[in-house]
Amino acid sequence: MAHIFLVDDDQYVQYTLSKILVKAGHTVVCFDNGRQALDELRVRQPDLVITDVVMPELGGLEMLTQFRAFNSTTPVLVVSAGSASLSVDFKDLAANSGANGVLFKPFDKATFLACVAELLA
Repeated sequence: MAHIFLVDDDQYVQYTLSKILVKAGHTVVCFDNGRQALDELRVRQPDLVITDVVMPELGGLEMLTQFRAFNSTTPVLVVSAGSASLSVDFKDLAANSGANGVLFKPFDKATFLACVAELLA
C-alpha cells in the first residue's frame, strides 16, 4: 500500500495511529517533531505525511510551509487537538500552509482511515 510519515510528539498518538495504518497495510515511519521529519523529507518522499501541529523544535504548520517550498505534490494531513469550534480559522490556516486535509483529535478509526484513503487516491 502506501509509505506514510507520521509526525507527532505524543508517543501514544504515534503508537495508536501507526498501529491503525499498519493494520490497513501501510508502512509507517514516525518522527517526534517537525525538524526530524523535514530532514528526512529532504531525502525521501513518502506517499503521505500526517502531522500534528504543536510540537517541539518545529511545529507541524511551520514544517509544512518549509516542505511545500521543495515539494508541492505529496499530500499532507494535519491533525490537531484544536476545538472543532475553531475549525474554520484553523482549516484556513492549515490550507494556506499547504495542507490537503485536516482532522481534529479525537477522531475515530473509520474517519481517520477514510481521510487517509481519500488523500492517497
